[in-house]
Amino acid sequence: MVTERGGISPDLRAKIADKFPISTLQRFVEDREVRKALGIDVKQGKLVTKLPAKEVLKPLKRIVTDLATKKKKVGDFMRTTQMVDYVRGFDKTSAADLSKATGDVRSVDEIPIVEFGHPAKTTSSRRRSDPSDRREVVPKGCPINVTDNRIAEIYRELRTLKLDDAPNAIAVLLRVFLEMSVDYFLEKNGGSLKAVDNGRERWKKLDKKLKEVIDMLVSMKVPESKLAAIKRSIDVKTSPMNVELFHLYVHERFATPSPPELKAAWNNAQGLFEFIWP
Repeated sequence: MVTERGGISPDLRAKIADKFPISTLQRFVEDREVRKALGIDVKQGKLVTKLPAKEVLKPLKRIVTDLATKKKKVGDFMRTTQMVDYVRGFDKTSAADLSKATGDVRSVDEIPIVEFGHPAKTTSSRRRSDPSDRREVVPKGCPINVTDNRIAEIYRELRTLKLDDAPNAIAVLLRVFLEMSVDYFLEKNGGSLKAVDNGRERWKKLDKKLKEVIDMLVSMKVPESKLAAIKRSIDVKTSPMNVELFHLYVHERFATPSPPELKAAWNNAQGLFEFIWP
């Protein structure tokens, strides 16, 4: 919500995408006293509020910005009292006006985009197109050439579905596209989709196949730096392209993907897809 509706600069958006301390933000959301001060709550695994869009956005934007720019450090919020004092110390530009709360509770992800408003347009210069503002998970001009018919159909749907309209469908399709692309590459390059475990032949798990593809590409002289983001996603649970997270999107009733998470996931994986589908 902050990156998509907060009117932040591309530089700040990049800082948020780069090693943001999500666990610290999670502690803010999990603490009852902090939630009360922010005007939010959690019901059935979803962030909910009675506030107008702009009021719920203000304190969250401040927290995210301070953490992303390292104005505030993780160590500043190890105790509940530190988080509560910090949030209660916000001025009017950052504090939620709790007097504007209505009687209707709604999920934050259900708030219409129009309620957040739009940044004022300047007359002196035309706003440059920001690639991160895309409405689809796949950015325009993505240099991927999928040659397998079935996988190409999935890729076409990923390119056309709108993030705000179909985040669940996109999450599932992205998970399928990743595994099918990995399977295609392994089979094409002499790899196997099965392994022998205790004398029995079993299908390999996605994370194992993904590691094998990365190792193959490195052996083909692909610089490891080009694969760092997708390699990190295998073991780091906070990565937006973490394999276990995508399993949850498919199988867990309360795991809800958001457009920013899905775009970040694609950004992490695009380098890999470019090598699989040159």
